Amino acid sequence: NKGLALAHGDWIMFLNSDDTYYPDTIERYARILESRPLDYLYGAIHREDADGSLYLSRPAAPAEISDRTFNEMPVPHTSLCIHARIFRKIGGFDDGYCIAGDQEHFARMSQAGFEGSDSKVVVGTATSGGLSDNYRVTFEFYKTALRYGQPRTKALFWCYNRLAKHLVRQFIGPSLAARIGKLKGSRHYG
Repeated sequence: NKGLALAHGDWIMFLNSDDTYYPDTIERYARILESRPLDYLYGAIHREDADGSLYLSRPAAPAEISDRTFNEMPVPHTSLCIHARIFRKIGGFDDGYCIAGDQEHFARMSQAGFEGSDSKVVVGTATSGGLSDNYRVTFEFYKTALRYGQPRTKALFWCYNRLAKHLVRQFIGPSLAARIGKLKGSRHYG
């Protein structure tokens, strides 16, 4: 929120300290944004595991985004480019979230009827293993689901499912999890 208060441009992007954009990302996004009016734009990222292996993390399909908004971040946060007017209309990130403020804000954008588009651009790399990969983020996703009217049983199912996936990933390791994800055709390991 401090960065938002200092921003003066029409479009806002978020780059975490250990993430990088590819050299042509901003230029490619600018061309797309000049060609059609959008509220936000997103794309894919390469995730880098602790062992240095890279895998592609794609956004959810446009038809699935509203359904997935409450049990995961449906688009890679690093790939989001949001028009500043959205922050002026619905506010910044909720300080009540320690980890999943981006997911809650995305849910708020969706609830407010803002629409985005998949750029089909791989914007850069993000390092795995940060707070967003921690099992505690699950409880914040649960909080968001309840806040925006999702049934408690559905939210609990998502919570348990996410925790089970986290435990399996911890047990077998990120590299093997990535290989299994590729075999399954998961959007996070494409």
